[in-house]
Amino acid sequence: MRLTGDTADAEDLVQESLLKALAAVDQLEDPSRARSWVHTILHNTFASWCRRNARRSLIPMDPADLDAMESRAPRPRPSMRFDLERAMRGLDETFREAVMLCDVQGLSYQEAATEMGCPIGTLMSRLHRGRHRLREDLN
Repeated sequence: MRLTGDTADAEDLVQESLLKALAAVDQLEDPSRARSWVHTILHNTFASWCRRNARRSLIPMDPADLDAMESRAPRPRPSMRFDLERAMRGLDETFREAVMLCDVQGLSYQEAATEMGCPIGTLMSRLHRGRHRLREDLN
């Protein structure tokens, strides 16, 4: 739901992700990491949906279709942007920088670690803790 904003789309995303996971279960090397493995598949599937929808948006649409899509689109809470900005300001600088580089600017872990001047493991730890604190603040 956090990714899609719509119950039906969330259900479709979970179903497609689980089908992909079942089809590739022989590639799972460490069964104790199955949850994070499936979570990665889910995020990658969602990213594929976004890319596919971005390409579709280049196709001219009937204005009536566009109006119908906009009326069904989920509306974010008015305070959501303020909440996120407040939560980001509340993060320790090292955590905020890791989140900004990876999640906002889209740098790879290696690129972000180089930018921050730290080992990749340190970056991953900071990113994990920063995301965790953001989730706590936003829930």
